Amino acid sequence: MIDFFFSSCLHEIFIHKTYGEKYQNLRVLDIGAHKGESTLYFLLQGAKAVAAVEPFPDFVEKIRERIGQNHFQDRVLLIPVAIGGKNGTAGFTYLPDAPECSFLNPEQGGRIQVRTITFDALLSEIGWEEVDVAKVDCEGCEYELFSMLLTRHSPKSGCG
Repeated sequence: MIDFFFSSCLHEIFIHKTYGEKYQNLRVLDIGAHKGESTLYFLLQGAKAVAAVEPFPDFVEKIRERIGQNHFQDRVLLIPVAIGGKNGTAGFTYLPDAPECSFLNPEQGGRIQVRTITFDALLSEIGWEEVDVAKVDCEGCEYELFSMLLTRHSPKSGCG
């Protein structure tokens, strides 16, 4: 069976190059790393390090597998957490028929508990004082994340 969502992601990232191509020697924060497609793309484009943030356990294992198959273990920090407004745990809903549409604090679907950390705690955990590039696709955490960032940090550039 063909995974059309996965095929679409690959086409968008690797063919259309929606994330651009200038990652040489940059540290990339990949929030919502999914199954590692964007993480691999950043590495293949020359990123010196990628912190892949993904709370869904099945996807974390897929990322770990892909990193190993491509021998990128020394350039990837795999962080199995969700970004949130506080450190702790939260309910995470996954939709068995569409796990790529999973998100925090839902009211339907299967529920698991995942670890949550703030953006500042994430940077502390990975040991980075600065991030060169951040890709954010976290199925609903964007508003809370950017609200926190804009009150605490001064981004060098906006979204594009």
